[in-house]
Amino acid sequence: MRLLNFFLSFVILVLGTVLLAQATGLNPRFWEYFAKEPEIVIHQDPEQETTPPPNLTFQQYLDKGDELEAQGLLELAVANFAKAHSLEPSSPLPELRIATAYFAA
Repeated sequence: MRLLNFFLSFVILVLGTVLLAQATGLNPRFWEYFAKEPEIVIHQDPEQETTPPPNLTFQQYLDKGDELEAQGLLELAVANFAKAHSLEPSSPLPELRIATAYFAA
């Protein structure tokens, strides 16, 4: 019986809310707000386009890493050494420089 009373009071509450929304005109405004299409960006402005990073050589990545390490930017230096390592995995230089950068921290 209690469950039936709860269900009936819930139905009455929902119907009362719907009737109130229809009487005040809230319902059409509600659906108009959510029926808006999102803006779709077809292309970006040339100023906003990002250029891909340049393809550097093994030695350029090592030199850039050395410069960044000298400036104290150790995380960026390690990233450059890792890129150099990916270009020439057989060379021990990037791994040694990564190790020295970690010990410098």
